[in-house]
Amino acid sequence: MQITGKTVYNDFEGGFWGIRGDDGVNYCPDAVLPVTLQLVGLPVVIQYERSSVVSFQQWGKMITILSIKKL
Repeated sequence: MQITGKTVYNDFEGGFWGIRGDDGVNYCPDAVLPVTLQLVGLPVVIQYERSSVVSFQQWGKMITILSIKKL
């Protein structure tokens, strides 16, 4: 699946990066975003699949990013 959105930093639960999709959905990657993409509000396009990982962050839809590019 593919979405476009913007990177967001959440400072709760120890802090983590996520993506707020242009579709209004929050997406929580199951791995850390690359340092070069850790900028608040950075427009990105991602290819992803649903993740089977369970997270304690409880923020958004858990995903595995297959590819990510800044727009």
